[in-house]
Amino acid sequence: MHNIAECVRDGFSTVGTAGTGFGSIRRLSDQFEVFSHPGHGTLVWARLRAWDTSSSSPAFESSGISTAVAGEGVCGDGWDVIETAGVLRAMVVDGLGHGPFAGEAAHEAIGVFRSQTTVGVASALRLMDQALIKTRGAAGAIVEICPAKKQVTAAGVGNISIRVLNDGESRSLGCDNGTLGTGVPMVREFIEPWGQGSVLVMHSDGLKNNWTHDNYPGFTRRHPGLVAGLLYRDFRRERDDVTVIAARNCYEP
Repeated sequence: MHNIAECVRDGFSTVGTAGTGFGSIRRLSDQFEVFSHPGHGTLVWARLRAWDTSSSSPAFESSGISTAVAGEGVCGDGWDVIETAGVLRAMVVDGLGHGPFAGEAAHEAIGVFRSQTTVGVASALRLMDQALIKTRGAAGAIVEICPAKKQVTAAGVGNISIRVLNDGESRSLGCDNGTLGTGVPMVREFIEPWGQGSVLVMHSDGLKNNWTHDNYPGFTRRHPGLVAGLLYRDFRRERDDVTVIAARNCYEP
């Protein structure tokens, strides 16, 4: 879309239709963003609020996509985010293989994540390792963003990618080798700086690791839903479950 404002105007159409659909989406949405770049197509992100807007405003924006490999009715990946007192915790889990048994491992891991919000991220993963013994196992990672300390702390086991994007730079946080559910010998914590313009991206190995945002001007300033959607569209693998999430601080009004 070379002129987004014109495209959302009622009555505008390139194929002779009524030209009211795009504008209707914008009017019905509480939040609405469009990212369009020549040669890379267009992404549209819209949200209808389903929560009580009278409650306190969140300090973070986050969003994600998780889909099963073609032919499977259950996704073996999972993700979750929890915000408490201005601190965000995010996790991505990838059950071994795909299908229902991988999904069971992911579901068990998410349960541990939700119940262990007061311990360190490495300690939470060790508890997850114990809980997944009864499953086929999984790769997983937990990240904690603390703007007050200006840092992000991460711990992971297996092939989960964790990146912090800021000012055109991309910094990766490591994961230890192993599989949750097999008695992982070591889980370390990694710490990186976090600033107001930082963006967290986490994903399973259903997304290619060699992705770059160099060809998408303004990419990191967009809502995390657009960030996750663009990475999913352009870098997903076709033969695996895929999960990608993104998070950032809410911008000051």
